[in-house]
Amino acid sequence: GIGVYEALDGMDEAKYATICLTFASVAMPIAAVFGGIVSGNLSDAVFGYRRAPVIFMAFVGMVSVEVLFRAVGGGPLFAAWMMVVLSFFIQSAHSMIGGAASMDFGGKKAAATAAGLFDGVQYVAGAIVAQTVGHVIDAYGWDGWTLAQIPFAVLGAILAATLWNARPGRSAH
Repeated sequence: GIGVYEALDGMDEAKYATICLTFASVAMPIAAVFGGIVSGNLSDAVFGYRRAPVIFMAFVGMVSVEVLFRAVGGGPLFAAWMMVVLSFFIQSAHSMIGGAASMDFGGKKAAATAAGLFDGVQYVAGAIVAQTVGHVIDAYGWDGWTLAQIPFAVLGAILAATLWNARPGRSAH
């Protein structure tokens, strides 16, 4: 039979890139789901219900993917895989911060308020990104956008590390 690499060998570059983008668009949400499942299991089973170590690792994973992507370069298939792996780490952090941490910090009586606060901050951040991403890309190209994400992931890792030993309170569950 014909393998994947044999089928792609000699293919038109635009068609190859389209296939890679299609792969990424299907695989990214699947990786994100697994990121949420894996992060929840790690938090509960490995870290004794502590969220911060998992959030820290997710941010370090994001930085690692961005650095690897910049260092290796690669082609469309490599870029697609990097987007898939990045989706895994992004959802890992998001599920811990938006889901579990809001219950931990809000407790039984204020979990919805904490979730609303976390979601609100995410929307503010999204609004800021919407206003700045175009300017960054215009000034520095797409390379600038990938580099611009790294300091925020590093900051997230540092903040998560400061909470490394924090455990949910008794009222959280």
